[in-house]
Amino acid sequence: MRQNIVQIFASGSTPLTEALQYERKFLSSVKKQDKICFVVTDGAPNRVDSATDEFKRLSKNALAYGVAIGDDIPRLQSVFGENSFIDARDIKKLPYYICNIIKKNMLK
Repeated sequence: MRQNIVQIFASGSTPLTEALQYERKFLSSVKKQDKICFVVTDGAPNRVDSATDEFKRLSKNALAYGVAIGDDIPRLQSVFGENSFIDARDIKKLPYYICNIIKKNMLK
């Protein structure tokens, strides 16, 4: 799996707004109080403004983090926000980031 992620390159379109809408609706049906969501993307969304708004809505239903495995880091960071953004270009650090987030937020 790790090898496949490392070889992904951003190209084409990224319907991130639609994916975030789907995830928000799904999570709103989950009755658990503590929810966490990692949104993994390889490129900037087709519509940055609407994706940013939708990510904010999603963040009201769950602890939401944006994970960038592509090259368009500045735009993705603007969508997810500085405190909810994970730069995963160095895939070896991703498990460390995710484990720390879970430990900090879910194992209280």
